[in-house]
Amino acid sequence: MSLDATIEQKREVPTRYLILLIIFIVTAVNYADRATLSIAGTEV
Repeated sequence: MSLDATIEQKREVPTRYLILLIIFIVTAVNYADRATLSIAGTEV
């Protein structure tokens, strides 16, 4: 196996998984924000 063949085998992450990752991160931040506000919101 040459170096060129090894470089060509590099796999890209499909776009759908990147979109799912972004949605998961946004959902996690939203959940954490709501949990924080429910605790701190009683004092505000």
